[in-house]
Amino acid sequence: TKTRNGYAFSFVHEVIREEVYARTPVQLRELAHRRAARALAHVYSDRLDEVAAERALHYERAGMTQESAEQHLRAARYAAKLFANRDVLHATERGLVHASSPAMRFELLKLREETHVRCGDPLGALADVAALERCAQELGDASSLAEAFRRTLAAHQRSGDMEAAAHAIA
Repeated sequence: TKTRNGYAFSFVHEVIREEVYARTPVQLRELAHRRAARALAHVYSDRLDEVAAERALHYERAGMTQESAEQHLRAARYAAKLFANRDVLHATERGLVHASSPAMRFELLKLREETHVRCGDPLGALADVAALERCAQELGDASSLAEAFRRTLAAHQRSGDMEAAAHAIA
């Protein structure tokens, strides 16, 4: 908004908020974010998928990486149902930053690969299937290995690289 002297003050609230936040001790900020994430779960218990992205952010800021990764996966799955591909890619990317378990990384990578396919991004899909293969080997179970192989083969077929597809089978 403009004032008589021509200055706009609409930014002041955000600047003050940022300054107060920056001056708040880290432990107190983390506690506030943990409480905010839990409050969202309580208040919106019937709509947890809808608030998953916001809860993920609060868990991130609280330093609770596993919970953050779980909520990012939940948010990505919800976004995928809505065909909100950018949101899926953002949530899977953030989830992968925080996921510590191979099983969580595998689920996030599968969802991101599916989204790359849906968006017509064969290079993104190929990169994800390569990461899925590594993750499946880390997991070591037959089901994950078979899923990674199936996706690798499909990615090569979609790209028209039959030589790579044949190599994957060999």
